[in-house]
Amino acid sequence: MKKPQKFSSYIFIVLIVLESLTLAVVVGVLHAMLVKSMDREFENKASAQLAEFRLFLKDRHEYVHTRLDELSANNGIKVALLLGMTEKAAEEVASLYPPANGVTFYIRNMSGAVLPAPQKHAFLLDMELKGQAGRSDKLPNARKTATVFSHSIVRKGTQVGYAVAVYDFADDQKLFHL
Repeated sequence: MKKPQKFSSYIFIVLIVLESLTLAVVVGVLHAMLVKSMDREFENKASAQLAEFRLFLKDRHEYVHTRLDELSANNGIKVALLLGMTEKAAEEVASLYPPANGVTFYIRNMSGAVLPAPQKHAFLLDMELKGQAGRSDKLPNARKTATVFSHSIVRKGTQVGYAVAVYDFADDQKLFHL
């Protein structure tokens, strides 16, 4: 009578092992499917956010260049720079183009003075004047979140100054809400 009991124990152990292997395979397959699904979802979300970020930067780029074109075409600023009335030109820039969306607008006269007087962008604008704005990563005090844009201001064929914009990512609150 011992043989049937051994055989049933053997079958019982084999069935438990097979069920365990089946369960392990099913759990493994489900885990692989879940990981693949999560990776795909992450890639789709990252792709959508990248597209939104690119659109945002394109919008900011167009905003800066449109305002620089307006500023450099402003006849009141041109005449004030031509006559050496830089304070008047600076007042007009400050009133027409206040800092917004991380962008601050300035004018630079032909002697290199920047108006209105830059406070936090002074170092960056100084480096841009010296032609070293691209090398700011090697300078210890340079703001690595800001970019300088400039456009010539010309009055009747004579260059009277530059329209300058500084876009600082760190100051753009909309960027942090994307």
